[in-house]
Amino acid sequence: MKNIMYYQVLARKWRPQVFTDVAGQDYVLTALSNSLSMDKVHHAYLFSGTRGVGKTTIARLLAKGLNCKIGITSKFCSKCANCLEIEQGRFVDLIEIDAASRTKVEDTRELLENVQYVPVRGRFKIYLIDEVHMLSRYSFNALLKILEEPPMHVKFLLATTDPQKLPITVLSRCLRFHLKALDVDQIFHKLQSILEKEEIVYELQALRLLAYAANGSMRDALSLTEQAIAMGLGKVNTVNVNLILGILDDEKPLKLIEALFTKNVAYSIDLLDQIALYGIEWDAILAELLSLLHRIAILKFLPNSLGDNRYIKYDTELKELSRKISFNQIQLYYQILSVGRKDLMLAPNPRIGVEMILLRAITFKQQERIDETPICHHNNIILKNEKDLMPKPSGRLSNISEMIDQYNTEKFSEIPESISKKEQKKIVCDEGVDIYKPLVPYVNSYKKELKKNSDVSEKKELMPEKFLNNSTNINTVLSPCIDNTKREQYAEWISLLIRESQKRDVWAAQIDSLELPQMVRLLALNSWKEEKLPHICLHLRSSHRHLHTVLAQKTLVSALSQLLGNKIELSIIEDDNPEILTPIEWQNFIYKEKLEQVTQSIAKDSKVQVLRTFFSSDLEEESIKPL
Repeated sequence: MKNIMYYQVLARKWRPQVFTDVAGQDYVLTALSNSLSMDKVHHAYLFSGTRGVGKTTIARLLAKGLNCKIGITSKFCSKCANCLEIEQGRFVDLIEIDAASRTKVEDTRELLENVQYVPVRGRFKIYLIDEVHMLSRYSFNALLKILEEPPMHVKFLLATTDPQKLPITVLSRCLRFHLKALDVDQIFHKLQSILEKEEIVYELQALRLLAYAANGSMRDALSLTEQAIAMGLGKVNTVNVNLILGILDDEKPLKLIEALFTKNVAYSIDLLDQIALYGIEWDAILAELLSLLHRIAILKFLPNSLGDNRYIKYDTELKELSRKISFNQIQLYYQILSVGRKDLMLAPNPRIGVEMILLRAITFKQQERIDETPICHHNNIILKNEKDLMPKPSGRLSNISEMIDQYNTEKFSEIPESISKKEQKKIVCDEGVDIYKPLVPYVNSYKKELKKNSDVSEKKELMPEKFLNNSTNINTVLSPCIDNTKREQYAEWISLLIRESQKRDVWAAQIDSLELPQMVRLLALNSWKEEKLPHICLHLRSSHRHLHTVLAQKTLVSALSQLLGNKIELSIIEDDNPEILTPIEWQNFIYKEKLEQVTQSIAKDSKVQVLRTFFSSDLEEESIKPL
């Protein structure tokens, strides 16, 4: 009789036999190896994770380490009788149980009746329960007591893909290890190693596609690889892998992206007709388009990024596309395609769904945001009832900080370039003059005012501009439009406050000479500077901690280094000490100072004193503004 050669699948043939053969899971292997080396092995282990990441494999390797004849070790021989029998699945003291098929409490009780007996061949009797979450509630109750205090010769190894279904009482009795899904590179290198040992010809791009399709599972990757080997007559090539996975070559998705960016509807439909001939999954097409959009978005900010090796041969085309389109448009397309992908199942058929998604993306027109104040071509009357609706002046300092913040944000984007360049000059203060000394009384007064205002929890809100503008009574003769005038007046006196603060505070002057993005400028304006070159420390108010980001700090370092001509080290700490004012607080302080001067000037005016004396009137100080 001829000897029959049985074929063994790759997943079983190349199952790891020692810890070093396992792909990934470094922290799990390190912990188990150290436990074996120190002879400090827990009585119950729980291995969780998705399918095909090595839960059962690692459990068997742990069983080897516990029962190897050379002793308890992480470097077991894999040659002794115990190790070989564990590899072959016939070791009498390794009891493997499939919980999915033995869910009844009677099965668990029958199993646990034998726990008391000592092992026959090995050092420990090991119970390996796979898919343990499938046990019934009564089975778990039967397992609890023995799991908490098992005999010294018993070890429990539990494996599950769904640890959330395990009772908390079971979880608390186990040493838990969560096995992570393998990344693409780990699967790719493992496949490459196995195929080289098998002497099978392969294409790198084909292996890369198989590694992506495995979704983190080594077993899935090996199963797909065997399918590709069978289809390619002993070879693994990209064409066959594309057919197996139901995906396109990279060229057609790239052309679809180009058609999307150029808004070429006819070309897009023609490409979909070509794709339909391949019998490709339509959901996979949308997934590929989303991956390409992600790569283009990354190249928009990091042109030299290596990124995904799948698209490395198209990097030139992708970089060119990233330069031609705005980031907002990329985000818009990504959002339309990702939302459309979720709705694909609702379409009459997938082809129609994909066509409508692409048409939606091509024809969608983003509305431009209008920041300019509308020009009023007619004069209008403020009616009596509308006067009652107009915002009444609140506390003098209640909203000045918000107005200055808004002005600082808008200043550098709205004013003409010629003016901004003229204004952005470095103001140098004479170091020999103590500019703060004469301001001490005003600063102390300002601090008290700040503390007083910080206790106020409610502020009056202005009426929405849209509501105020809905006047039904328009007159072409009387009062002129006031919105633009007020805006110009506010801009003018806020600009004066900023210039005055730059004369009094060196740091404020330096900020004005730096070319910074708006949010980074606000970070600087809400900090005071402590300088000891080459180190600079910014003391940021805690209420503005959200402005402190890694990117903002890097931008500030670059700008300050360029301004000072030397590389500086920058640190940013939170500091609410009111003894030293930030540029924004200087602006508030100067506003308060000028407001007091104007108030005193008006109060001393002879005409105002006459009115107060003869008409018993009071001066409404809240309405005074230093314009």
